[in-house]
Amino acid sequence: MTTKKAVSLLAVVMMFIVAVLSACSNNESGSNNKTDQTAANQQESANTPANTEDAAAPAEEQPKFKDMTIRIMTWQFGEESSFGKGYRAIADDYMKVHPEIKVEFVEQPLDGYIDKLNANLELDSDTAIDIAQLQPWMIDQIKNMDKLVDLGPLMEKKSAYAGEATWYDTFIGEKNAFTSAKASNKFGAVLFVPSDTNPNYYVAQPIVYNKDYFQQAGITSDPKTWTWSDFIANAKLVQEWGKKNVDSDFTAMASDSEHYGWALSMIGGQFGADLFDDQFAKVDFGAEGQGLDPNAAYVQGDSLLWSKISYAITHGWLDYKGDMQKYYDDMMRLYSEVHGLYQAGFEQQSSAESSQLFYTGRVAMMQAHIGSKKDIETNTEGMFEFDVFLPPLLTKENTQFATGKFPKADGQYKDGFGVNKKKAGNDPDRLAAVADFLQFFTSKDEQNKYVEIANSFSPTKDVKNPEELMGWVFPLEADKTSNEIYGHMIIEWAGGTWPGYVQEYVQGKKTVQQLIEATAKDAKKNVVDWYSAEPDAIQAQIAAKEESLKAAQDDALKQALDNDIKTLKIAKVLYAEAVKAGK
Repeated sequence: MTTKKAVSLLAVVMMFIVAVLSACSNNESGSNNKTDQTAANQQESANTPANTEDAAAPAEEQPKFKDMTIRIMTWQFGEESSFGKGYRAIADDYMKVHPEIKVEFVEQPLDGYIDKLNANLELDSDTAIDIAQLQPWMIDQIKNMDKLVDLGPLMEKKSAYAGEATWYDTFIGEKNAFTSAKASNKFGAVLFVPSDTNPNYYVAQPIVYNKDYFQQAGITSDPKTWTWSDFIANAKLVQEWGKKNVDSDFTAMASDSEHYGWALSMIGGQFGADLFDDQFAKVDFGAEGQGLDPNAAYVQGDSLLWSKISYAITHGWLDYKGDMQKYYDDMMRLYSEVHGLYQAGFEQQSSAESSQLFYTGRVAMMQAHIGSKKDIETNTEGMFEFDVFLPPLLTKENTQFATGKFPKADGQYKDGFGVNKKKAGNDPDRLAAVADFLQFFTSKDEQNKYVEIANSFSPTKDVKNPEELMGWVFPLEADKTSNEIYGHMIIEWAGGTWPGYVQEYVQGKKTVQQLIEATAKDAKKNVVDWYSAEPDAIQAQIAAKEESLKAAQDDALKQALDNDIKTLKIAKVLYAEAVKAGK
């Protein structure tokens, strides 16, 4: 499940998913509000690389700005960060085009990042940051505080580095891919410029494994073909081999205090497709929505998933009762199978400590984010050969709730670089320079260079993504993905409290029922907090599409707009009723 605003709203949800999510800006696996998804969201990157020899330069002469320093805060720095190297390379190119601008990076580890961010967003001094790299949970904390510049109006204008195209048009999915970002805050604003992502890719946290250990343990099957049962059986096999041949404390996998939720995402992301179709078919949509059907063919993909989840949460459908008891018991039983393979005390260890267990051969596997790929290559070079395989599929053999498919990307942007409103937003000259830099940053020529340096994805059209990264992405084929997954959302939507609750479960301090009851209580409150403004935001989208429908001449366009309007009307009612029930 790609997740949508909800998970992107969550304070730590990037530990899960996606997307995307942990110490890299890529968060393909987070959740986001999604109420308007069209074919434009499905646009894939072309495979023709641009000329990468020179800095991006538009046909027209670049405007000259006042002499100034643009300061960018990021956790990606140091020689070990390929992302940081890529960012600095773009900055160097920009300063060649604009020698009147100096670009400086403010290096801040993730530990303490949010505190420094909040402090800087209160400042307009020369030493304050202009731009900050943001993860979804960071955006969630500040999105309604009016501390970031609304970049939407700038996105509507031509990019200085894309000919006649608007800035929106340079991104994969164009304006439609920002729908969730705008719907997630009370201002209807675009609060970030996306980076290191493709909205049509659901990036997994795959399992990295020591190929030498697998071979020595007698594992001959290809892990890429394993089902869940195969995975657990072979993990136990390599663990038994390791205890006899490597170390008595050897375990199959490593995890840590930051990322043990990834295994829950790996499992929950395959639970509960089309779980409440019968119940939603009975929802009263009132006079305005008479005849509307949430399960109709005109509802594209998972465009109603997040409004459905909101409704299901506050109406108690996802509570620990009835059939849902078995649902959660199965989910957490499978989760326990995985964390039973981890090293002792994993929930107290740091990410660096658990990674060292893999690098030094004291475990056979670990889950990893795509941003760790370069680190893994560096630390295993000359030691052993590694490979990755996607989380194995659950089948009906494991649980009746298994979808037998992987989650599907939602085509929405969730994070990137935000602009300090107090500093740049109140200074037109500075804002113009900052916007110009970000347009340069996301230009096709610079992004083609960047993805090679950083070994990352790009949100920009016509940029060739590194082929070796596709092994970290869930399949794109429709028959291998599921549009609607309720998964472990009752847990994730508890916001910043869920990691503590899950840790208590891991430590035996909470039963499954107590875990779900605790997260459900917080999730219901969060639905109200997150979505109270949603119905009005959706009504604005409906009005805009109705105007477009009046002017449309093409029959296919008319039909597409009509379908969008119906879907939006359903979403509006579901969100309104969800908030009402949650109060």
